[in-house]
Amino acid sequence: MLRLIAPMIFLVLAAGARAETAQPVTLDADLRAALAGLAPLAGPAPELAAGQPVVVTFFASWCPPCRDEFRHLGAVLDDAATAGTTVIAINWHEDFGGTSRPARLRRFLKLAHPRMSVLTGTSDVVAAFGGVPRIPSLWVFDREGREVHRFVHGRGATKTHATQAEVRAALLRSGA
Repeated sequence: MLRLIAPMIFLVLAAGARAETAQPVTLDADLRAALAGLAPLAGPAPELAAGQPVVVTFFASWCPPCRDEFRHLGAVLDDAATAGTTVIAINWHEDFGGTSRPARLRRFLKLAHPRMSVLTGTSDVVAAFGGVPRIPSLWVFDREGREVHRFVHGRGATKTHATQAEVRAALLRSGA
């Protein structure tokens, strides 16, 4: 029995370590095109011209921290210091637990009133981000498409989502 448990513990620890040491993502022309090609759910079409900062978050309607993060990302859009930033929310893990509830997603979007682009995720886009094992997961890219900040909600963590202050600070540090 111990022989079976030890490898499983190693796999869990290795997966956690991999998420913590994941390679930076670059928002290059291919990833911009992939994001622009995602099916829209709500909000405006994404503006993904090169030379502008971009924030990408992955969310699901059943995720309470995602609701809070949406509010913070709306504040980023209102912030004069981060004007010109494109914010994209990608719906992912919606069917976690094997149950998809389209009515729940519609209700989430109605209550959230997103002004950002809300898109349906695909496994190809998720792979381009190095995988999205937990939500919310958020990336901030500077004007050159370099990753300047990443937040991945950790299991049991007291910090559950990225805040306006963190996103703003990352954008300002990068000169965005």
